[in-house]
Amino acid sequence: MPSQWERFKQSNIAKIVIGYSLVVWVLIQLIEAVLPTFETPLWVAQTLTFLLILGFPIALLVGWAYEKLPAQTAGDGNEAEPSTPRLAHSTPKKTLVLIGAGSCTVIGLFGFYMMPFIFDGEGFDDINISESSTPKQTARGFRFELRLGETRLNATTGRKSDIAISPDGNLIVYKTFTNNDSSEIYIKDIRYDDADRLLTSLTTSPFSEGLKFSNDGSWIYFSDGADLKRIRVEGGV
Repeated sequence: MPSQWERFKQSNIAKIVIGYSLVVWVLIQLIEAVLPTFETPLWVAQTLTFLLILGFPIALLVGWAYEKLPAQTAGDGNEAEPSTPRLAHSTPKKTLVLIGAGSCTVIGLFGFYMMPFIFDGEGFDDINISESSTPKQTARGFRFELRLGETRLNATTGRKSDIAISPDGNLIVYKTFTNNDSSEIYIKDIRYDDADRLLTSLTTSPFSEGLKFSNDGSWIYFSDGADLKRIRVEGGV
């Protein structure tokens, strides 16, 4: 009589566990390696993996339901005839459906909560970032200190100083007060440690509306009294 372990190794369930696990592992590796090449969203890989995990209990249930007993010999003497293999289980279909639904639910919930640990979005995001040339996607955030000097409340804007950032985020222009009658506009390139560069000096006025970059980032608009002026970021009106 074969032992229980020998029977299990020869059963459909053991073959399905080993075969399905190997196939799913290979497919997951292919999904993780191939799909990012085609800029496929992360949810596509997660959905395919979820379906593969969900199919595991279904495959086990089908293999268990169609498990057959080994053929046995029947007869007297030397004329023994093998009997027809019979199903090892006579479980009703309704019971099989209930077991399958419950197993799929449990495995599905487990796979759903484990999905973020199976796939890391960095593999999918890195390709999109490396192939993009826009500074907005490749820029990294950092901190720096900006000394504005003397500040003063602007009656028009309600701010103590005027600051503007270029469209690409690399330049900062700001106003600092020198005395009661004038102020200065400085520009700073946050990518370098160079000293802030003086662009121009202007007369302080209650009609000042602050600073603003042009859409292409090459000009800076400001008001000097009642006049609207502009100056290039390199300097020069």
